Amino acid sequence: MRKTLSILAIATLTLYGCGGGSSGSSGSSGGDKGTKVTVDYPIKNAKFAPTLTEKWSYELSRNKATPNKFDIAYKVLTSEQLLEVLEQSEDAKLFIPIVNDLVNFGVKKFYFSDENNGGEISHSLYFAGTDGALHEIDDAYVAGRNAFKMVDLMKTSPLFRLSGDDVKENDPNISIGGDTISESLTLSGGLIKVMLEDFEGYEWLDNLPDTAVCKTHWQQSINETGVRKTLSVSGKKVETAYLEEKNTYNLRCDEMDSMEFSSKATRWFNPRLGIVEQSETFDANQVTIEAQELTLSAFK
Repeated sequence: MRKTLSILAIATLTLYGCGGGSSGSSGSSGGDKGTKVTVDYPIKNAKFAPTLTEKWSYELSRNKATPNKFDIAYKVLTSEQLLEVLEQSEDAKLFIPIVNDLVNFGVKKFYFSDENNGGEISHSLYFAGTDGALHEIDDAYVAGRNAFKMVDLMKTSPLFRLSGDDVKENDPNISIGGDTISESLTLSGGLIKVMLEDFEGYEWLDNLPDTAVCKTHWQQSINETGVRKTLSVSGKKVETAYLEEKNTYNLRCDEMDSMEFSSKATRWFNPRLGIVEQSETFDANQVTIEAQELTLSAFK
């Protein structure tokens, strides 16, 4: 899971919020081996519709260490509500152009999250993409708005499908994938550090001057299959679908050795609950430097 926005601090968002939807209803799925399994949260007819009273509890483990526990709650905002709030924020000049760009390309719904990590509160901002998936507005949007076309950037990193209608059909033989972006351009070292924040602490990246000129190629591929897996959350059976994301960044920067960073995330999700399980690895020159495991431990 990408790091949350470090520069977003909008306390007035607590004044807003709307949401609907009911909790999951029982249904049946094909199960892991094609047998019928009764589940509490089927994919069919499922929709991501968080309410103000609902809470997602996750456990995140890095390199098999003791998991860190945190809670997430969402507020649903229209573009008008979000822009009104952003106008009161000290970060207005950064975020209003991004939101306006997304709106101009058809985005209508946004999600603001409160993330409670042992009493330390952070926030993230998401949007419902025109591709039917949830996307996070992370620091890469701030850094890349002028480097990439927004119509291309907004297609990257779909976290999960927001409606069961958009999930690939339940068939283990289905596998559909492709590149969401494959682009070469020149970026500064400073922008590279922002885009590769997940690799912060790696020596090569820490030594990269902000003023360095870097020839950069970013390629991202997404693969979805018709495979299903039944998982348990809060004693309930959840039918989940598979989505895989791969990113590769090839860099040639002034007075630095060439470098390749890459990441791979495999997600099991249900549109009602979002990500239920995720495994993610981060590599530098094809050597894994960190592995993460994210699990939805409770939903209420």
